[in-house]
Amino acid sequence: MPRKLAPFLRNVTSDGLAAENLQAPLHGRDTPRENEESGVFYVAVGSDAEKMKNHLAFQRSVPFSRRRWICDPEKSYTIKLIAFPYRSTAESAIEIYLALGKPSVEVAFEDLPYLLEDCSEMLVPETDDLVLMLLGMRLGPIQHSLRQQRDDEIARCLQDPESAREACALLNARDKLYGRNVLAGVGELPWSVPLTERAVLPARAVHRDGNAVFFQGEWRFMPLADFWHRYGNPRLTPYDDLPRKWWYSDLKRANLPKPSVETVDDEDDGRIFIADVEDDDDDRTFISDLDESFSSRP
Repeated sequence: MPRKLAPFLRNVTSDGLAAENLQAPLHGRDTPRENEESGVFYVAVGSDAEKMKNHLAFQRSVPFSRRRWICDPEKSYTIKLIAFPYRSTAESAIEIYLALGKPSVEVAFEDLPYLLEDCSEMLVPETDDLVLMLLGMRLGPIQHSLRQQRDDEIARCLQDPESAREACALLNARDKLYGRNVLAGVGELPWSVPLTERAVLPARAVHRDGNAVFFQGEWRFMPLADFWHRYGNPRLTPYDDLPRKWWYSDLKRANLPKPSVETVDDEDDGRIFIADVEDDDDDRTFISDLDESFSSRP
């Protein structure tokens, strides 16, 4: 039933609408046309078509950690995404809200993963029990599909996140999706830099940008040197301080450009593969912030 899948409109608030909710203006205008086929149609209340188009373009172009979630049923000044069982009722809702000064636009199913951080942010109108049951039967598989899409996207992006910040955003999003910490160990983080004597570090992973990734109620990141001084266990190493040389060269190698492969024609072999990799000593791609962090250490 929708009650378990999404909250009713009467349970949310929105600025500038009658009775401080979105349900009241729909009374008397939620009857479908004769012989109209049911389905699921999505209306975003609080945004016009141009703003919605720009927001969706932004969501698709940025990493997961930089996305902005604009739909929230618990806050007044946010966009509300409503699932209607008939197209006619969705069109009526758009007209009603527009007359009340709230621009509204229909959005496609393909856009939902870029509008909803979690499926529970979708809303349903109150209607008779038969229509609610029909809507609930349709919304169940849809929300399962949305969660699977989000899980697949997170798994794909986790293979090589561009930064420790991005990795933490992905890991936290996955935990929120399932309601628990679902990542077991560093073996599931293929991008983690294998540091020398990594047993001395109580971190789950180390990104090549020089940040340790660790779990403390949620996934967090911190510059590796600072992380060691705050969380390092001196009983696991004979040193009072973990020397720079223990991880500097490992991180430098991780920041080398990935080998590029070219193909050239050859009369004998047909193709010759040439890998272009610079020598470690000539590499200048290592981030300056990491050098500055280490320069202050003995």
